[in-house]
Amino acid sequence: MPATHLRLVAVDGAQIAPAPRCRVRDAARREEREIMMAIIREHLGHITHSIGRIQALAGELEANLGISLPDCTPWPRRDALSVPPDASA
Repeated sequence: MPATHLRLVAVDGAQIAPAPRCRVRDAARREEREIMMAIIREHLGHITHSIGRIQALAGELEANLGISLPDCTPWPRRDALSVPPDASA
């Protein structure tokens, strides 16, 4: 398997520095995800207000123009995508 990064070796071929591990990248990704989640938790009220405002503006636009726009909820709930159970059975 070819190396995906350079390694520091001596003239005789002995490895001087260990090869970098993927853990550094994984840790950086995990830290970035934690920061994003902290920002979302901190500003959740602003985010939900913004989404609500966009939906209200879309509703006003529909009423003024007499058209029907598709639902603009950016992240639909997974359970909302499933078909409701048949009540006649």
